[in-house]
Amino acid sequence: MIQELVVGKSYEIQTKNFHRSFVGKIIDLSKERILVEIEQLSLIDSENFAVHAQIEVERLDIKRQLEDDYFFS
Repeated sequence: MIQELVVGKSYEIQTKNFHRSFVGKIIDLSKERILVEIEQLSLIDSENFAVHAQIEVERLDIKRQLEDDYFFS
């Protein structure tokens, strides 16, 4: 089941370009694309991606919405 996506909310995301999942906030959402800003990512992925970078993701890359008090390790 695909959840309703909300601009401004944080999600756990796993794409094929990342070794591990990361936390991203949706900043633009349309039928054509989902643009997220990386909020937190693992050390192994920090060599190729930076915090606050903006990337496009697929709807199926989004695993779950995170609450305001989430813990990401």
